[in-house]
Amino acid sequence: MPRTFLFASAPLPGHLDWGGYLQTAAQLTQAGNNVIWISEEPIRAAVEAVGVAFRAADSIGWRWPSPLHESGLEEHARFQRALDLMLSETPVAHATENLLAVARDFKSDVIVGEPTIGAAAIAAEKLGLPYVVCGYPALAPDRPAFVEAERAVAEEGQARLRRLFDRFGVQGRNWSSDRSPWPQSPDLHIVYWTREWYADAPEVMPQTRFVGGQVSPPIGNPPHWFDRIPPDAPPAFITLGSLFTDDPDFFVLAAHACADAGLFPIIALGRSERAPDLKQQLAPRLPRCIVVAWIDYARLFPRLTVVVHHGGMGTTHAAVVHGLPQVIVPHAADQGLQARRAEAIGIGLALRPKEATLDTLQQAIETIVRDPGFRIRARNLAAAFAAAGGVPEAARQVASLIATPRDRSSGRLKPSIRPD
Repeated sequence: MPRTFLFASAPLPGHLDWGGYLQTAAQLTQAGNNVIWISEEPIRAAVEAVGVAFRAADSIGWRWPSPLHESGLEEHARFQRALDLMLSETPVAHATENLLAVARDFKSDVIVGEPTIGAAAIAAEKLGLPYVVCGYPALAPDRPAFVEAERAVAEEGQARLRRLFDRFGVQGRNWSSDRSPWPQSPDLHIVYWTREWYADAPEVMPQTRFVGGQVSPPIGNPPHWFDRIPPDAPPAFITLGSLFTDDPDFFVLAAHACADAGLFPIIALGRSERAPDLKQQLAPRLPRCIVVAWIDYARLFPRLTVVVHHGGMGTTHAAVVHGLPQVIVPHAADQGLQARRAEAIGIGLALRPKEATLDTLQQAIETIVRDPGFRIRARNLAAAFAAAGGVPEAARQVASLIATPRDRSSGRLKPSIRPD
């Protein structure tokens, strides 16, 4: 009998990823289940391209464009900007109503969300449905981990959550007991990485499943500009993802560093709210290269030599499963984690934004290219990710929630006897 799954995400291509999020929905669809994806209109085409049904909402809870703060790129401003983007009360409340309406109409069995969609977690509790977080592990509370710049923002996030819980008459079962404002399900967390990647994380809770990842097939036809990649210069990819793209100097310095190292730069600019004409602004400052807004990683990455990027989860994961070494310049959010782990495992080098000069970038890129150990370790890690099961295992874990008995007194899943 088909099961029904409601997936929700932010309206950005990068938030369809997390290492395999959209592909998990596609896998469940291909298995004959009823699956619908709810978000805002800009990502409809990407969702429907993999065969998943799409329902457009006028809001999924993000305050977009994200508020900008006078302190610019300072640490406190980064945390505050992320909170205002993803957990402003009026947009989240409106999105929760949208999700409740769709879930009731769709007769959902399970609601699945990525880590930035609090409305989905509230709606799941309101309806008494299992909730799945795809992207991050569930971690034991670790209050001392908050730095001072993050503490005040986290406390404001908790205050906003309490008001939202009161508004919808829920207790907040899909959040942890610490100060984090982001959802944590007691039911299931799918992480498209291996446990090794989170080796330095606090205690990982038992509802977490590490499924690794595998190379996915490309979508559609190769872009026309593939013919412009010169055969005599190995291509390198440069990006800051789809959200934190307001660092034009990074693109210029990274492109020149790659060119000076004998590589051909391919730059994906993403979506810059501060500089919508960023491509035109950068053109006079760039070496010979190709500049695009977005590219299917599964199409491009098999051709690459190195990836120079911000440490976003989707880009880092794609480089890992393709066995590519990386140079990471983390700008915000969890990007520092990806940079630390890539360097610790020996598949990349990390630089702080202030350290990322032309000379340091070129030195890091040349080290990566000349030392075969980086590529060997990257390929070994890719094999470990593939062995963990990837998207098929993620889909199996999500589907297993429907068959797992629930403790009606607490609303939590009873322990499974399966050796997961």
